[in-house]
Amino acid sequence: MATYSGIKGFTIQSLATDPVANTIAGGTWASGGNLNTARNAGGGAGSSQSASLFFGGTTGSNSALTESYNGTAWTEVGDLPAATTFAGGTGTQTAAAQVAGDTGSDSTQHNVWNGSSWAASTAINTARRGNNGLFGITTAMVFTSGYPPTGATEVWNGSTWTEVNNINTARWAFSSGGTTTAGIAFGGEVSPNRQNEYWDGTCWTEMGDLNSPAGEIGGSGGPGAQTSVLRIGGGPSVAICEYWDGSTWTEINDLSTARAQMPTTNNAVPTALAIGGGQPGSPYNNNTEEFSIPSAISLAQEGQVWYNTTSTVLKGFKKTSGTGVWASGGTMPVNLYGGGYCGTQTAGLYSGGLPGESTATYLYDGTAWTTSPAVMNQGRHYLGSTGCGTQTTGLLFGGEATVPPGNSADVEEFNGTSWSEQNNLSTARNAVAGAGTQTAALAMTGGDSTICQTYDGTSWALTTAAPQAKNYAVGGGSQDSAFLAAGYVGGNLTSSDTFDGTSWTETSAINTARLDMGRGCADNTSAVIFGGNQAPRAQTESWNGTAWTSVGNMGTGRSSPGGDGTSIAAIAAGGNPPNSGLTEEWVVPQPNEIKTFTSS
Repeated sequence: MATYSGIKGFTIQSLATDPVANTIAGGTWASGGNLNTARNAGGGAGSSQSASLFFGGTTGSNSALTESYNGTAWTEVGDLPAATTFAGGTGTQTAAAQVAGDTGSDSTQHNVWNGSSWAASTAINTARRGNNGLFGITTAMVFTSGYPPTGATEVWNGSTWTEVNNINTARWAFSSGGTTTAGIAFGGEVSPNRQNEYWDGTCWTEMGDLNSPAGEIGGSGGPGAQTSVLRIGGGPSVAICEYWDGSTWTEINDLSTARAQMPTTNNAVPTALAIGGGQPGSPYNNNTEEFSIPSAISLAQEGQVWYNTTSTVLKGFKKTSGTGVWASGGTMPVNLYGGGYCGTQTAGLYSGGLPGESTATYLYDGTAWTTSPAVMNQGRHYLGSTGCGTQTTGLLFGGEATVPPGNSADVEEFNGTSWSEQNNLSTARNAVAGAGTQTAALAMTGGDSTICQTYDGTSWALTTAAPQAKNYAVGGGSQDSAFLAAGYVGGNLTSSDTFDGTSWTETSAINTARLDMGRGCADNTSAVIFGGNQAPRAQTESWNGTAWTSVGNMGTGRSSPGGDGTSIAAIAAGGNPPNSGLTEEWVVPQPNEIKTFTSS
């Protein structure tokens, strides 16, 4: 009888625990020194496990306490100028900053720590609380979002706070890290509590979501947080931890104690800390946990197969990610095509479309659709590649209407509850390709034009014209990092171009000339486009910043789908009859997966 080892040339190992995909995944949490005063919702700073700060928070009433950690014990040092909870913190043990927070009311305070005492500095512009949205160093910081719900982002240059582009999803009780030109913000108290965004010094771009909901979380990242950061714990008191490697969130070993409302520190990932916070059965915690990586780790190898003697399961490791697959999503409440979709695969809205120039709004949570009471002011279609923003900060513009007939210049914003009309596009046109957010959008071509305009949340301004007049093109990304492809002018096009906020660059052509597609895109280096009016209508192509590659087809081909999301997690909603009620979700399988073998 043939054996597995005889066929494959090796035997299957028996292991008590699974090997891990990377060194961080092999990390574990261990108890450190306890805080002198148990509390949650404080701010944090630090550069290592042996040089960290914890300040403010609540013990039932707001606290001004500051404690310093040397890797073994916490020592009380100089108090904050005011008792504060839910403030932002960043910096090191000898040069830290505390910004905003609840001092009895929402605060604009900005305090600086010099290693021995706190001193007041220039106040921020927008009073708020409820987040870990401060990152950077004391002379160069970014502070974003907070409560009451705001997407406001401010940058500190050492002397002045300047308001800049808002974050795409306003949130609070989240985590962040990085520098003034390379930051990250993830999780938070806004549905679905998994959003992840990058800051490039100018604008925010949506990236891959966390695996599990994460409000009231702690974190650890430091200057390199965009490619290496931890999400730690979260509400309603969980022990879950996840690691972001620049492309994928991976669940790693849990905390020993489940808790929420911990600070974010500047500690790099291998020296992360979980400080204080809340836990089941008690609102306050004095426990500290330290993250470390064992000196010897069993790393999984591509193609490796092993038998886990603890779970009695046969497993294998797949390192490569694949090119992506489509899967059926929830059926739409009505059959529509040509409407616009704003948001992500797990939190979006669809509005407009045919038949009937719909004004209805439908919300999607990644599983099912619900009907919103909100209605657009102007019903129209040809919005499939137009949608910008999020489920609660959506933006649609242009299109085509039958009443009044012809192309539209209409612009509408959605605030999560209702639609409101805004300043019109300079020129009425249909099938405009959109990119960006509700307060930093880009409207590209449409109506057989080369016209491109930028939007700041209030008014539109002309920017560099596209290289080629187009209608029904597909495009997406951000205001200063977008792509534009395909479309129609006298025939279907294959042309493709990228935009950097100032100029256009001609790039590789798509593989199949077509028009009226959907897209998922974060920036001009990664996108996915799908559907269209040219057979095969199911064709999907991905863009890596250099070339377009044909990947897995949609389950049901169609034109005029509403589409949004990213290159690894996009959505196609609706489409031309008879497929108007269909939803499909595009997912690129994540790398470094452990697979369980079953009899099927």
